[in-house]
Amino acid sequence: MIYNAIDLARFLNKNYGALISFDYLSKNTGLDKDSLKSLLQEVCAIGLNLAIKDSSVKVLSKIEFLDKDYIYKNIKGRGRIEVLDCIDSTNNELMRRAENLVSGDCLLAEYQTAGRGRRENRWKGALGQQIMLSFSWEFSSLEELKFLSLAVGVEIASALSELGFSDIKVKWPNDLYLDDGKLGGVLVETMPCGNKVIAIIGVGLNFLDIKSADIDRKVSYLNIRNLNISRNDIAILIINALHKACNNSAEKQFHKYIEDLSRLDYLLNKSLSVDTGSEVIYGTAKGISEDGELILEDISLNLHYIKAGHII
Repeated sequence: MIYNAIDLARFLNKNYGALISFDYLSKNTGLDKDSLKSLLQEVCAIGLNLAIKDSSVKVLSKIEFLDKDYIYKNIKGRGRIEVLDCIDSTNNELMRRAENLVSGDCLLAEYQTAGRGRRENRWKGALGQQIMLSFSWEFSSLEELKFLSLAVGVEIASALSELGFSDIKVKWPNDLYLDDGKLGGVLVETMPCGNKVIAIIGVGLNFLDIKSADIDRKVSYLNIRNLNISRNDIAILIINALHKACNNSAEKQFHKYIEDLSRLDYLLNKSLSVDTGSEVIYGTAKGISEDGELILEDISLNLHYIKAGHII
């Protein structure tokens, strides 16, 4: 059903601003009025803003769909580009394709039905309102990956700063923040490949405002500044940033990211509770260590170096 909804969304998008009669839609889709109404509700549910009346529909906001050829021509680096209308999760799909991946392969999706963040949190999807992609890279050892999630965040934040977003922050270990709202997230998953390691790097970034009762935290989005930016160009920017992060990580150029994090650290000097899995540590964030650990100072002024954890 969702594939039919996306097909209809594409058709409606081409007629943005016009009042489209159900008769016209029936002739072009082969659906009767009741089936059309049901499918139009599904189109609304996945993110296209429609005004539906008894015998007509109007598209209230236009979607910029992703253009595979345009993206491929403008990325800097090797790798194949693929855009799918719908998938459960781009990370899941690249994991399924692991045996046939090469470094730089990138899968983008217009819509995910089961997008994932860390700790199996759902990444809420909305058609045309986000950039959702997964990127693969082959590393020689796990040592090269110790800063990868933070490196990706730093490179994306740095690239976006060139468009005027100079205040984007990186929240340890894998989130991007703008105006104190979550702008995006990074999910790095790994699997062995002979004596090497394949990293699948998932990135989700809010492009337009996502209004949903399912979201219980403040979120932010790039077009909050009303800048004239293209969703396809942002996708290119992210992919190019991923190439830089992976190349630098493979060469163990970690010092660059330690320096950048000192000015991009969203958590610096904030009071936190961190669940490490074995204990909950309370304290004040004092930066990121040279090994990519969160440094937390407790009430007794003891420093805790946290390799992995969940901020409560």
